[in-house]
Amino acid sequence: MSTTAPGLPLTVYTGATRPGIYSWSPFDIKIEARLRFSHRAYSVHKGSPPKGPRGKIPYARIGHDGGQTTQNDPKDYGQDGGERSITLGDSTLITRKLIALGELEDLNAKLSPVQKAQDLTIRALLEEKMYFIGVRAPIGLWVEHRHVYPDTETPIRSLRTANSQSSPYHRRPLSTIPYPIRIVVGFFLARKLRGSYYAQGIGRYTDEERSMFCEEAWTAFNDILTANNVQGDGKRAEGGDGQGIQWVLGTEGPTEADASLYGVLAGNLISSANPEMQRTIRKFPALVNYAERVHDTFFPDYSRWK
Repeated sequence: MSTTAPGLPLTVYTGATRPGIYSWSPFDIKIEARLRFSHRAYSVHKGSPPKGPRGKIPYARIGHDGGQTTQNDPKDYGQDGGERSITLGDSTLITRKLIALGELEDLNAKLSPVQKAQDLTIRALLEEKMYFIGVRAPIGLWVEHRHVYPDTETPIRSLRTANSQSSPYHRRPLSTIPYPIRIVVGFFLARKLRGSYYAQGIGRYTDEERSMFCEEAWTAFNDILTANNVQGDGKRAEGGDGQGIQWVLGTEGPTEADASLYGVLAGNLISSANPEMQRTIRKFPALVNYAERVHDTFFPDYSRWK
């Protein structure tokens, strides 16, 4: 990927296991997409949730290593010749802080008030509902059951989707934890996740109800992208820098909502943890086409889903 805005050193910490491979987390993909939409140079390292200022990934460090502060104590940033670094947590807060520091382009700056409201609404739907539907449904599979088996086995045949055994995305979420330690980790993680999703609300619905919400939302996004493609056919210019992509708000370039949309789409297309969500997405040509165009334009150095 080419970059035109190097700025200060920026390191993003994600769940990716090796270069050129997407993390399963939609928020990891979201922050990388957001940086690439602005051609912002950065490096990726494997992160650890306890080391992040918010106790989760992704998180990012900007600046030099002569000193360190956190996003809650950034007052010394830029002093002493800029020889300090800030560690930022949460994909949205990372983006906001980088924009405030002049280290990242504000993609929403030229949007009208109505467009900004639409952008915020789309992000809320994706990040506060679709994300939780995506990760809640397969808990019983990839945490409560899959973690106990060796990586060479696939006891749950329904998890064999478009991603084959040879896919770099076939590895299981807890596969890096040695067996049998993963049994203990999986048990406590499953219990924590069940409580979290019940408190959030999505855990209170049945599988059928969650499927209904999922179908409804992806149908709406497919309709939006299809309408944008029809309206933009006469003026769309094919080529690099995303010119051949019809963005979710119908704008000439990407907005914050596009980073969220791509994060959730790509995260589900590469993951075998929720085959139902993946099958639903693949039913809609406009969604798959959008994801493939964004990948080919902004992530040519990454392995794509099958």
